[in-house]
Amino acid sequence: MQILYVEDSESDFTILARKLKKYNDAVVSFELSQATTMKQAFEKLTKNTYDAVLLDLNLPDSDSLTTLTYFREHYPDMPVVALTGNEDPQIGIDVLRAGAQEYIAKKYVDGAPVAHTIQSSIYRKKAEKALFKKAHYDELTGLHKMVLFEDIVRKMITRATRYNIHEALYFIDLDGFKTVNDTYGHEAGNLVIKEAAKRITHSVRASDIVARFGGDEFAVYLCSQGVVTGSGDHYNKVAKSIVKEIEKPYHVDGQTITIGCSIGIAKFPEHADNYEELLALADKAMYGAKKDGQSSISFAEKVA
Repeated sequence: MQILYVEDSESDFTILARKLKKYNDAVVSFELSQATTMKQAFEKLTKNTYDAVLLDLNLPDSDSLTTLTYFREHYPDMPVVALTGNEDPQIGIDVLRAGAQEYIAKKYVDGAPVAHTIQSSIYRKKAEKALFKKAHYDELTGLHKMVLFEDIVRKMITRATRYNIHEALYFIDLDGFKTVNDTYGHEAGNLVIKEAAKRITHSVRASDIVARFGGDEFAVYLCSQGVVTGSGDHYNKVAKSIVKEIEKPYHVDGQTITIGCSIGIAKFPEHADNYEELLALADKAMYGAKKDGQSSISFAEKVA
């Protein structure tokens, strides 16, 4: 395991590196690299791959929990074991709350407990990521779930408000999907959902946010990347592109299946200036599109 030990004391680094070597075997071994400052740690993490980080909380260019908070902002997926000379039990609690997977007071640093703690931090981080993925990403399509979509879009709206940017939220419902399930079965239905998700994603930019809300409902947040694109023609063109892709035949187990989709569009800030209203208006507009017939597009009406 490649471990980055962020520690400004050369003697502390040398002692721990020597102690860990005693526990290297055919199953696992530890290779320590040293960074003496937060800046140097970031440079090493940019150039090299590490399995975990041992992070001294008190560094020449960072101090106490600020060190961990700053590190977490830049490397949220890296397993971290925090070390400190402070033996106050409350520090350990604060460190774990701040995002470290494990915590060790330097007084108790030894080869065996550190080796165990490093491995534990890696497994714990993997478990955290698995739980996050399960809670925030749709298992069938890999798209954002509603909870993550909402969190990201709220941040997008804050940015758009600050810079006077025009954006839009699309609510998409597949037309004729119930017939697919009833005629060909749920397995075929799942394959159509997966393919529809890919087609919607490919119809928009990588910077736009695509989510599955469950069943045959999807949502897209079209962000502008700093360009004012408030034209209804622009949003209509994107919607037509999605409809065109969805209407292409689906080939499942030798069967050719065709469906359509209805799209409701709510524009920011023309129709609403917050997530709840944008979503509600796009949803309402989608039902209006349904009434107009298969594969229709409808824009929301501004809240009075």
